[in-house]
Amino acid sequence: MYKILSILSLAILLCSASLKAQVDNYALKFNKEGNVSFGTMNEMNELSAYTVQFWICPSSWTERATIFSRGETFSAKLGVEGELLFTIGQELVSVINGDGNLVVRINNEVVKTESRSFVIPTSTDAFMLGGNFDGRIDELRIWRTVLSSDYNYRWQNTLNQYHPQWKDLIAYYKFDQNFCPNIVDYTFHHH
Repeated sequence: MYKILSILSLAILLCSASLKAQVDNYALKFNKEGNVSFGTMNEMNELSAYTVQFWICPSSWTERATIFSRGETFSAKLGVEGELLFTIGQELVSVINGDGNLVVRINNEVVKTESRSFVIPTSTDAFMLGGNFDGRIDELRIWRTVLSSDYNYRWQNTLNQYHPQWKDLIAYYKFDQNFCPNIVDYTFHHH
């Protein structure tokens, strides 16, 4: 009986340890001096239909802090408190939590729709994360297409190769490799 209880106790201990490991959520944590370069992503050149997804949690809101950028012609930055500024070519789009071709969703709720075309200019600049940004960035996804509307029920999920638009991913960073010194692109193109 003692052996059965010991084995049962060990099994419960192992199960509880694995359950704890499943709820850990890792992200890149930036201080204002930090940034990450992913190199040149030529697949982004001249795209007129695309989706960029990312999760941010600023520790402090610093106006003009960079979330991501590719030179001066493609970026997302913090504006005034509660505002995101997107630069695409010569266009600057301000998104404020409130209400075409540009649809911005925050927590899967549409907050802005623009009916203009926003083409990503050709650039040899590296795609960068961070730049005077203080906080966390998680789950960065860059798609070479607009996501289909049936994606709505999966917006919070981690992706895998069974996603119906997986082939359209340019880069996908989970930022969950807590024991890996490198940042992994799950499309295996831009580590």
